[in-house]
Amino acid sequence: MAEVVLKSVAKVYDGGVRAVTDVNVTIHDKEFMVLVGPSGSGKSTALRMIAGLEGISEGEILIDGKVVNHLPPKLRDIAMVFQDYALYPHMNVFDNMAFGLKVQKYPMAEIRRRVDEAAAILELTHLLERKPKALSGGQRQRVAVGRAIVRKPKVFLFDEPLSNLDAKLRTQMRTEIKKIHARLGATIVYVTHDQIEAMTMGDRITVMDHGKVQQVDTPLNLYNKPANRFVAGFLGSPPMNFISCRVADENGTIYIDEGTAKLRVPARGADILRRAGRAGKDVILGVRPENIGDKLYTQPKYPDCVLTAVVDVVEPMGSEVYCLLKTERNNIQARFGGSSRVQPNQEIDVVIDLDAIHFFDPDSGVVLS
Repeated sequence: MAEVVLKSVAKVYDGGVRAVTDVNVTIHDKEFMVLVGPSGSGKSTALRMIAGLEGISEGEILIDGKVVNHLPPKLRDIAMVFQDYALYPHMNVFDNMAFGLKVQKYPMAEIRRRVDEAAAILELTHLLERKPKALSGGQRQRVAVGRAIVRKPKVFLFDEPLSNLDAKLRTQMRTEIKKIHARLGATIVYVTHDQIEAMTMGDRITVMDHGKVQQVDTPLNLYNKPANRFVAGFLGSPPMNFISCRVADENGTIYIDEGTAKLRVPARGADILRRAGRAGKDVILGVRPENIGDKLYTQPKYPDCVLTAVVDVVEPMGSEVYCLLKTERNNIQARFGGSSRVQPNQEIDVVIDLDAIHFFDPDSGVVLS
């Protein structure tokens, strides 16, 4: 397998439209790297440039230490799995998986060996004689993956391969693709707009927005240590709350004023705000829904960490209860335990876990640290 390196890579279309700008990412040998972002973020364009399906306007792409900017896709030793499966409807599963090897004139015995091996990995052995129309969506996707596996490329590229599957099949296929990665020790670059796929599948994640890389890190580091407001808001379901506050220094004690309540900031957060010179200025408080508790069931860690809010919407999820809360100035999403009995229009006190909060610059969106 191989390392993939993108050095200052950009894509500029006619008219000066920049789809991708200054992407610098190293995908290590045998790593599962996920490119994630909303529609129009440039993630699929970046993948297509790695594949050679899109030309590169600026920068370099290296595969296994070799610059491939001007190499056609067939010479890059990559295999790509698409969203729409791209199976030949008139061929059975065996012939679909074997097609690329036949074009390259591999001996039939070697083709049979490779297809049988991939079919066993993907549990397709009993389906080799069927045509695509006789397969379920999940089976068709496995055939598309199998067609890539038999080629034994240096790099596997996946372009939103699970988008056409229902929720249950998506969950199953996430697991299958991770198993394949572990078994093959493959280098995989995987594009998705689904942050749950990204968090559950990637060894590392590259978060993109408006053609630029926002942050590259492990799933847990991205979740717990976001570099900016975009990353913090994109990862997590429900997303992080962003609350406009005013910072006050009262005789050496740092408070943030939400407008209806003043929260006393613990030492670590207070040091951050002092270093950033935010006293007397606005700041964006970031707090995830799971770090907001119903005071009836949550013991406050600190004094002055309680907000009073009115319950607007309640969404029971079984093990959890999602709530939309309203203060005089803000809408706040919370995730309470399944034992919560809150009701719409009820006024409640909620506890903010002040050890788990983040502060963002109101103008740049960059996290304060």
